[in-house]
Amino acid sequence: MEIVVTAQKRQERIQDVPLSITAVTSEDLRKAGVTTNLDLTQLVPGLKMDRIAGFTNPALRGVTTSIDEPGADPNIATYIDGIYQSNPAAGTFDLPDVQRIDVLKGPQGTLFGRNATGGAIQIFTLDPSDVTTGHLGFTFASFNDQTLKAYLAGPIIEGKVFASISGFEETADSYYKNIGPSMTLNGISSHTVRAKIVVKPTGDFKLTFMGFGGQHGDASAVLGNPLDGISVARLIPGSVIPTKPYDVAGNFAPKEVVNGDGASLKAEYDSSLGAFTLTTSYNHVNIHLVVPTADAYVPGGLDQYYFAQSPADTYQAELDLASVKYGPFSYIGGMNYYNDSQSYAPLEVTYANQGVATIYTKQTSHAYSAFGEATYEFTDDLSAILGARYSLETRTVYGNLYFAGLSGTSPPNGWVQDGQKTFVSTTPRFSLRDKITSNTNIYFTYSEGFKSGLFDAASVPITGTTGTPALVQPEKLKSYEIGIKSEPTKWYNFDAAIFRYKYSDQQLASYHVINGLPLGTIQNAASSSIYGADLEGNVKPVPEFTLHAGISLLHAKYDSFPDASVNLPAPGNAGNINFPADATGNTLERAPKWTAAFSGTYAKDYEIGNVSLTGNVYHSEKLYYDFANYYYQKAYTDVGFNAAIQPARIPRLTLSVFGKNLTNNEVILGAFIQTNASAVSWAPPRSFGFNIAYDF
Repeated sequence: MEIVVTAQKRQERIQDVPLSITAVTSEDLRKAGVTTNLDLTQLVPGLKMDRIAGFTNPALRGVTTSIDEPGADPNIATYIDGIYQSNPAAGTFDLPDVQRIDVLKGPQGTLFGRNATGGAIQIFTLDPSDVTTGHLGFTFASFNDQTLKAYLAGPIIEGKVFASISGFEETADSYYKNIGPSMTLNGISSHTVRAKIVVKPTGDFKLTFMGFGGQHGDASAVLGNPLDGISVARLIPGSVIPTKPYDVAGNFAPKEVVNGDGASLKAEYDSSLGAFTLTTSYNHVNIHLVVPTADAYVPGGLDQYYFAQSPADTYQAELDLASVKYGPFSYIGGMNYYNDSQSYAPLEVTYANQGVATIYTKQTSHAYSAFGEATYEFTDDLSAILGARYSLETRTVYGNLYFAGLSGTSPPNGWVQDGQKTFVSTTPRFSLRDKITSNTNIYFTYSEGFKSGLFDAASVPITGTTGTPALVQPEKLKSYEIGIKSEPTKWYNFDAAIFRYKYSDQQLASYHVINGLPLGTIQNAASSSIYGADLEGNVKPVPEFTLHAGISLLHAKYDSFPDASVNLPAPGNAGNINFPADATGNTLERAPKWTAAFSGTYAKDYEIGNVSLTGNVYHSEKLYYDFANYYYQKAYTDVGFNAAIQPARIPRLTLSVFGKNLTNNEVILGAFIQTNASAVSWAPPRSFGFNIAYDF
């Protein structure tokens, strides 16, 4: 099957794009039982999706961040229908109407710009058309997990106006077990509604209006326990400290609720110069979190974080022109505007049974950029791309700290500006592609990624005063990649690439006590070297059987990190002690030496209908969660299956059963290593379920 992608802002065969791309179709997602983007880990070698206290942090080829403060966007950029999703609090997306997901590996600093240091994840939803289509599905799985999906699309005015609406709702019980005194275990409670209207007044002009709203509630990332029982609760008699995965204890019910809504408008016009695309959007996100710091039951209580509100508002606009071909020459150019405000309004920190600190802090970003790429075809087989992006971004930080008893969404004396800084960068790209046979391309690409500097918003408060917070420098990545994409026969194809990154000033987080409060700080690692290889391929030896395989090899080390802020166990495992250490030579966080994903599908028509069986296998080597390489996830292999039938008498009906994590691995979902505890949450254990779906 030929796959068309838009990795270079125009529609192209994936085979012709000189980048490493993994494209996951809606059918791939269905067979793997994927319902959110967190499950992409098992489909895309080299990608790791973690949740840390309700914030989603992707890692791709060793590039990642653990900073979850206002304005601290992930350095793997996520887009939905071309709209950048900046806030990690809203980084988990329910997927009711997905058409395809493309994972672009390597820095995308030219065409995608800010915060695409290590790559980009593009999610595309279904577009309505003149054909009336629909989907209705219900899933029931372990832990009383019930999911309802619905999609309806079709014409309003034939040939001119089309519309679609999709909905998603999921509820589930928690898969954790409380071993302490009574504590509510919140599970999943999520819903999403998305609507599109497409207007085509002429054959050359198209308008797409999109709006969405919903709530994602899933406490699995804020529930958890102290790894190896490392918790300050050991110092307090009568404490209940869980030590086994899925066992939890606490004084209150951890909670995560993310409310989000937004709208966008895309205008597309095909002219004699090329295709113009204007995209504008507004997104609003507000997160409510209740997060423990000791992950244990403590008589009388202990520290906790209460995110009463954490609102974020983002405005974006971009104008692109993908030119027509002028003989061997073509180009893509554009301009982008980005305006973002994220805040704690407020964050209440209970500390050491002494009181509550109410923290108001806000960070804004105003960014402008201009970019362009030119392609020149020297011959029918040999072509080159040269491009660059100019970026200018101003960060402003505001903050105040008060002690207990305050309420409201802004500090009593208003937002006090504590710092402002402007960052400028130019990120180039050069690609050379040669079509060595009619079915094989080889390429070389040099590219750079950039993430602007950042104020340490969590360190803004200083008891009784305000002051200029710490500032980390921009992080930059230089990438060299050589690859081959080949389809020797109709039943076999493969992509392979080797790459090398030079990573400087990587922005990282560490957690310790600041002015008596358990808070996070951020810092730059001096430099890192990352190199490795990716290989993906598909084989279809007979029409009924398809096999997919992918493997990612990775070597990721700190070349220089002499002043890393590390947390290691205190005597008696009573929490952690924070101190500076030399992490030079250590492995980067969430960067396993190799990962692999395999899937096979056998499908055949029988008298009773079409029967298919899909098996999925994912393996990850050991990976670390801290600079000192002390806390780690051991190697594991995950196995899943999906068996489905489409009855001959009702071909639009699909009945399926599935199983996930059949090996019942204990896999860390996210790690929150701080002074009070080495807190970890866990991905779901073994589960089974069934699905009923009807398509028309």
